[in-house]
Amino acid sequence: MAIYYNSGGNNNSDVGRIIQVITSEKKNTFSESVGQGSESQTILGTDITMTNSSNKVLVFAQISIGLNTTHGRTATLYRGTSSLLIGDADGSRSRRGAGSSSSNSSSHSVIYLQKLDTPGSGTHTYGFKLSHCENNTLTCYLNRTDYDGDSSHAARCASSITLMEVAA
Repeated sequence: MAIYYNSGGNNNSDVGRIIQVITSEKKNTFSESVGQGSESQTILGTDITMTNSSNKVLVFAQISIGLNTTHGRTATLYRGTSSLLIGDADGSRSRRGAGSSSSNSSSHSVIYLQKLDTPGSGTHTYGFKLSHCENNTLTCYLNRTDYDGDSSHAARCASSITLMEVAA
């Protein structure tokens, strides 16, 4: 169902209308060793082909991440090789999109990322990368924790990314 916004007159405008919606889900697990200050490979790379170069893309990502430590888990949203919505530079601190921590290394952390982006014309790939806040190389887990025993208290989760082209 399209949503129309009235521009003050009697005519409906296409501005704000959702043109297309693309969703990608990852229900299986993924793990990668990630060094201090580094990020994983891009996960859930999802393409959108713009119908108009002035339109915007509203991106929503929901990420279930685990580590084998209680230190911070972080994630960053990417369009191609460009990071979107990261913190300001400050000394040698890593610049990331969002993060969380856990008091238990066998617990999932959920990170939500969202961004209204203006990518221009063409086809664009959006995805996210995982990272951590530890001074060592650690394994980052997607959709599972470091404890992965076959037990009812060891959950498997899902992650997703949704792209919505919005008329501008």
